[in-house]
Amino acid sequence: MSKELIKLNDFGLLTFGTTTQALKAEQVLQKAGADFLVIPIPREVSASCGLAVKTRLEDLPPQRQLLREQKVTVEGAFHFKPNGKGRVAVPLE
Repeated sequence: MSKELIKLNDFGLLTFGTTTQALKAEQVLQKAGADFLVIPIPREVSASCGLAVKTRLEDLPPQRQLLREQKVTVEGAFHFKPNGKGRVAVPLE
């Protein structure tokens, strides 16, 4: 985990339907040496699990693919970006 990632305001976010899937994602990404953070789901995103993976936007597609290959179910992917004084979550396909 990089300290830059903590402060990043423009980032990618992966969400999961269950805590089990979120924790499995954490294990898979750690094993792969990925740079990410497990964070509480931001209020801009509604999901059934309270955990999400924060990553750099450019790292999101390969991390999502890795999770898919490892049978981790990703519920949603978002691009978080600054919007005035707040931020906006843009769903990604």
